[in-house]
Amino acid sequence: LAHPEVFGLHANAEISKDQKQTDTLFSSILLTLPRQANGAGRSSNDILDDLAADVLSKIPPDFDCEEVLRRYPVMYEESMNTVLNQELVRFNGLIRVIRSSLKSLRKAIVGLVVM
Repeated sequence: LAHPEVFGLHANAEISKDQKQTDTLFSSILLTLPRQANGAGRSSNDILDDLAADVLSKIPPDFDCEEVLRRYPVMYEESMNTVLNQELVRFNGLIRVIRSSLKSLRKAIVGLVVM
């Protein structure tokens, strides 16, 4: 695959392309799910709820940034410690958003939340 720079685009254009491909993939997966429950089958809501519960069970707990700061203090001589701490803060934020979104999705499936 050609890199975005070949076409005169910024390197971040690849991120947008990947997001669009992911959206297309998930849209295609959702189109293949059954619309109704039949006698022996499960509804798409049941499948989505199970999938959300499975992903929620696999999400790690937030990292303890204070403990990381104690073990790897931010110092001029150790610039990677700064990067580590910054990335842990970002990663914790991402984990919280994913966890919150999955919990909201599960509530929406039951009908407690409008998405």
